[in-house]
Amino acid sequence: MTRGLASSTAKNYKVGQSHYLSFGASRGLSSQQLFPPSPATVLAFTAYLYLLPSTISYSTIKSYLCHAKSIVTMLGHDGESFSCPRLAHALRTVKRERGSKTRQKRIPITISLLSVFLPLLDRCLTKHSALAAVLCVGVYGLFRSGELVPKQNNSATLFRRHVCWEDDKATIRLDHSKTDPFRVGVDVVIYANGTDSCPFAALRHHWHAAPLQHPNAPVFQNDDGSAFTYSQLNNSVKNLADAVGLDHTRFSGHSLRIGGATSLAILGYPAHVIQALGRWKSLSYQLYTRMTDETRRSVAQKLGSGGRVEGTNYFGGMALNDACSLSLDTIEAVWKTK
Repeated sequence: MTRGLASSTAKNYKVGQSHYLSFGASRGLSSQQLFPPSPATVLAFTAYLYLLPSTISYSTIKSYLCHAKSIVTMLGHDGESFSCPRLAHALRTVKRERGSKTRQKRIPITISLLSVFLPLLDRCLTKHSALAAVLCVGVYGLFRSGELVPKQNNSATLFRRHVCWEDDKATIRLDHSKTDPFRVGVDVVIYANGTDSCPFAALRHHWHAAPLQHPNAPVFQNDDGSAFTYSQLNNSVKNLADAVGLDHTRFSGHSLRIGGATSLAILGYPAHVIQALGRWKSLSYQLYTRMTDETRRSVAQKLGSGGRVEGTNYFGGMALNDACSLSLDTIEAVWKTK
């Protein structure tokens, strides 16, 4: 049953499940009382988490409840006790008292920011050419950082045999990814675009500069041929942010994927295109588009002038001031006439 989960997910679930078993031991509960638990037992577990010496946030308590429910259902029980109204009320109390803490949102590396970062790199250095290639390919291809670079030094996620070259494009084959748990595989195509941040050109430059050229070598390499890692990417992105005066704590390797989605949204591409290019199976892609200062400024100017927003059908594309002057019973008529 546990092998039905991704290894990283199973590892995360063990934290909440360990708390659940510790709770049972501290209360002297038998395995029959824990599997399945009664609604009162689930409430007691919630209180146990709330009263732990190390203060746990509302969102973490919700996660631990999910972890506990997972092991209950894997053992063949329905887990209905985790959906009782009293539990929802108890969680609302936790949220009111402790708030719903969310981690600081990462700043996206958009195409425009990419053009600021790239001139800071010396692509004659193998490590810098690797970083430039990862940045460009990651943003334009909307890659998850783990799809391009490994977490550990002694492993790699992407090898040279996974890249197929043509005149103006490179096809990168992902044997598996987050939204491909059954390892069907997916091809991501990187096209040449003739710009300073061209992902095809950046990848090709590093391809020829890499020390190891055999098919089983990592695509992105250091001077000694070892794989360029996530920690290197993460630290390098933070250093680039520092160099241009940005808050480095809000950047990470995942800023590439966020930046690609945000760039597409800024350019006005429809939601289904962003979802398809980013290989999202759900509406979670909406969490990856950020409101940049450039967009906020444009919106403020439009609001101040009452200008029209091009490319939309809201109120038939009429000016904002005109739209606001309409009563609800006339909107449908205006829509039809427009």
